[in-house]
Amino acid sequence: MRDEELKVELLCRGMKVPEQAWSYYKRSAGFPIRFGDTLVSVPSLGKYDRYSFVEASPYSITRSDGKWLLLKDGEVIREVDVAEVPGFYEKLSSDGVEMRRIFQVCGWDCVLTGVVQSCAYQRRGTQCRFCGTIYNPAYEGRLDRKTPQQLAEAAEAAVEHGIKHAVITSGVMPTPDRGARLLLEAAKAIKERVDIPLEAELAPPQDLTYLELLLEHVDSVSINIETLDQRVREYACPDKSNIPYEEYFAAYELALEALGENQVNSWLIAGLGESDEAIIEGVEELAERGVFPFLVPLRPTKGTGYESTPPPSPERLSTLALQAAEVVKDFGLKPEKNKAGCMRCSACSPVRDFLKLV
Repeated sequence: MRDEELKVELLCRGMKVPEQAWSYYKRSAGFPIRFGDTLVSVPSLGKYDRYSFVEASPYSITRSDGKWLLLKDGEVIREVDVAEVPGFYEKLSSDGVEMRRIFQVCGWDCVLTGVVQSCAYQRRGTQCRFCGTIYNPAYEGRLDRKTPQQLAEAAEAAVEHGIKHAVITSGVMPTPDRGARLLLEAAKAIKERVDIPLEAELAPPQDLTYLELLLEHVDSVSINIETLDQRVREYACPDKSNIPYEEYFAAYELALEALGENQVNSWLIAGLGESDEAIIEGVEELAERGVFPFLVPLRPTKGTGYESTPPPSPERLSTLALQAAEVVKDFGLKPEKNKAGCMRCSACSPVRDFLKLV
């Protein structure tokens, strides 16, 4: 099995992870493993019971003779790398907060945080049905809100322990900036403290002045449209779907003008209920505008509206990823030139991997 195909298998089917491995890595969402030059953030079942669909997965990981081994149906298929516990996790911020509660490693050498973990849609009961990142104080000691100082201190400590880039995101706020103002405050504090490439992930602000200011302090942005099938969008995002597509397109244009090529991406989620044709039309719409289509499979998380919806099959995702890679190549997008965040990491999406095949 090619590395690209194995990555898709793991993204769509997940992997069982023993307590030993969770204790080793201390990661609460996708469990990142690396084989060759392929990195994948695997939906996992073990210490953290987020993904019930993984119960049927034939894949598991174990440690033997100092090596991490990936198994399928109990048979070893290859050795893999698992990152060590980040050295900054147990450090404290100046106000006494464990830094693992401020930033968490995402992928291999990136850290991620929700500056504000909650969302206006959540408070109204209209959160996106796929969203598994809403605030839960019982989950890994999460903080709902991180201060700019906490973020700056934790980012500096992360860089000292080998982290190369960072992502800051926020729930959508009920204000014209939709959360961009909080990201601006965070980005300014981080950049004043430490030189780290930084991606901001946000909804398009209603007032683009806030985005314009934010773009002065970040290296890349992810403005996630999720789907360009409006029928599916209205079901998947009962409230967020009221943001007009035109506001996304205006934000993309502004971001590309400020940051340049290959620094703007948008997540597309395969498995929300749309057709393959609709997904590829969305890929083409984004790529034509200069936006990298960061195609990912649905991760049906417990407690969300898609909890009982299976991810797309590996066969379906492979076909979509190959088509998306062809579109990306046709429009001259080069994710390897991205400076920070999801495109640079690509542990959650197979598109960059499938570019090797086109």
